[in-house]
Amino acid sequence: MNNLEQKIQKLERWLKESEKHIAYLENQIGIRDESIILLKTEVGNLKPRLKKALQDIENKDKIIPALESQLIEMTSEISSLRYRIQKLRETMALDMRHLPSTNTPVFNLIIEMRANIKILGDSVRGDNTLLRDEIDNLQTQTELKLTKIQNGCYTFENEVTQLRQEVINLKDINRNQQELTNELGALNKTLKEQIDDLTDKNETIQSEINEKTRLYDQAQDRLDECREENYQLRESLQGAHENITESDIFTITYKNMNNLEQKIQKLERWLKESEKHIAYLENQIGIRDESIILLKTEVGNLKPRLKKALQDIENKDKIIPALESQLIEMTSEISSLRYRIQKLRETMALDMRHLPSTNTPVFNLIIEMRANIKILGDSARGDNTLLRDEIDNLQTQTELKLTKIQNGCYTFENEVTQLRQEVINLKDINRNQQELTNELGALNKTLKEQIDDLTDKNETIQSEINEKTRLYDQAQDRLDECREENYQLRESLQGAHENITESESTYDKLKQKLRILGLTHVAWRARNLRQAQILDIEFNTARTAWRNQRNRNQHITRELQNCRSHGRNLQNDKVLIEFWRDRIILRYEKWKNKTHGA
Repeated sequence: MNNLEQKIQKLERWLKESEKHIAYLENQIGIRDESIILLKTEVGNLKPRLKKALQDIENKDKIIPALESQLIEMTSEISSLRYRIQKLRETMALDMRHLPSTNTPVFNLIIEMRANIKILGDSVRGDNTLLRDEIDNLQTQTELKLTKIQNGCYTFENEVTQLRQEVINLKDINRNQQELTNELGALNKTLKEQIDDLTDKNETIQSEINEKTRLYDQAQDRLDECREENYQLRESLQGAHENITESDIFTITYKNMNNLEQKIQKLERWLKESEKHIAYLENQIGIRDESIILLKTEVGNLKPRLKKALQDIENKDKIIPALESQLIEMTSEISSLRYRIQKLRETMALDMRHLPSTNTPVFNLIIEMRANIKILGDSARGDNTLLRDEIDNLQTQTELKLTKIQNGCYTFENEVTQLRQEVINLKDINRNQQELTNELGALNKTLKEQIDDLTDKNETIQSEINEKTRLYDQAQDRLDECREENYQLRESLQGAHENITESESTYDKLKQKLRILGLTHVAWRARNLRQAQILDIEFNTARTAWRNQRNRNQHITRELQNCRSHGRNLQNDKVLIEFWRDRIILRYEKWKNKTHGA
């Protein structure tokens, strides 16, 4: 909440400054301009919105994320407003081509004035003889030249005033650009922190998805032991995904290589511009300076590093993340280098306090000069009588004032020259700051795109985690079903083994009874052949039954793998054996009864 209040106060301060600048521009333009009206309308719309946001914070009517989104939107609008005001002020700044020319022949007029004053003085002293018309003409020419000198001084003063205003405007623009650059730098830092947070979150999510993938793989492996065919299909599908991923990685790598080459070319262009600025500063200073030497050393160190990075990209000697980290480091160093060069140029720019003062009483001297020339003219015409010493003193004072006027014009000219250089330096600084502002804006746009990409990637990874979790749960359910089915199969197999054991015991009993029947049959054949034949038939029938039972037992042994089916067959065989056993026993009893009866 405190941070939001501070942001709103900062935006209100920006809005007040914008109002002041708009009022200044309106006074400068002097007429109703559509751009000024539009700017005032936007300021009028933003004021109640800021006031409403502050009331919402105090009353806690809205949740913080909604207020933050509103403040971000209003910050963007106010920044755009300040930028447009700055552009309008730049268009209103005086152009050097529209300034009055300082090539007024003031100094030539002063030299001619000296000659005319000398002639008038000599004429008054009687050193030469001039007619009254010649004296009037000479006095008129002298006063006319003095008027031209006065106009030249007015031109100088107007130019100095305009240049001073130009310097003030440029410094104001420079200050606004510096504030905008600082704001963009702070926004850049905030965006980088957001990128770092998203990267850490991405790594955490990636580790989580790796853990989910590991658990899913374990469950998949256990499930694949029961479902081999599904495992093979999944392997084929995974191979297809890997091929698609390799194709995507190749495409992304190719794009990253091109982007890195463009960044390196841009850094090389920045480095060349920095070299030019350093050479200009070295020429301006004229002596060996430690800061200039340090800047040249840094430029010399950065050149081979950029060249080596470009070679690494062409030869693909390093992986892309390593190259990107190197380029980020070199970009930071070159930006710092450009900022230091700009600061050095600002320190070299002329300060207004060190310029010579334009308060030289030139115009008062010109008025006094007019009076002295009139006195000399009147004396030359004989309208008044002056002593020779008075004439010499008057001529000396006039020439001294003319020298002061000349010095004042020199002061004007020097100040105009220095102000012109000041304007050039400030425009150069403003242009560099504008380039830096544009670069920071582009960098912020790139960082926002990276944040959007990371956000989309995190959402994709989160959806992938949810999908992995769902697949893991499905695999776990299938694994539980498979375990339950295996348990039932083991139970069925154990029951089949018990049935087989019981069938074997029954088979042994039948075998013993068949052996008894065989002995009885032999005894019977010894007593009665006909009855022996009947017994033989029955014996063959019993042996056939015994063979059938043996075949059934062998069939049960072969069908052990299919437990349920085998158990049902054993149950059927058991019923059949019992049926034949009962038949054999029944027939045996019949035969026994019949034999004993006979």
